[in-house]
Amino acid sequence: VDFDGQFAFTDIVFVNVRLEEFTFKVYPNPVTDLFTVDIRGINANEVANFEIVSLQGAYIGQGQLRADEAGRINEQVAFGISQPAGIYILRVETAQRVFRFNLIKKWIR
Repeated sequence: VDFDGQFAFTDIVFVNVRLEEFTFKVYPNPVTDLFTVDIRGINANEVANFEIVSLQGAYIGQGQLRADEAGRINEQVAFGISQPAGIYILRVETAQRVFRFNLIKKWIR
């Protein structure tokens, strides 16, 4: 009711809220040559860009990962067996978030 005693009804509007949480996993770690990136809760068919750099800032590689219809990414990435053992930074960027993960490259005999 307004100050003048008038009132009006408005339309009911439904709001669909997506409650699925973001999850980000990388395994195995330490890695030898292949690792899996597992992301849940992003947009369907969304493309996520990734890059790998050394702790010294040297560029190692980049690529793209595409989500499925349910908003999930579960893809293997080739790290490269020629890279020396050490710690590397994996950076994955989606439309909503940026993930960073320390990859440990293990030495292979």
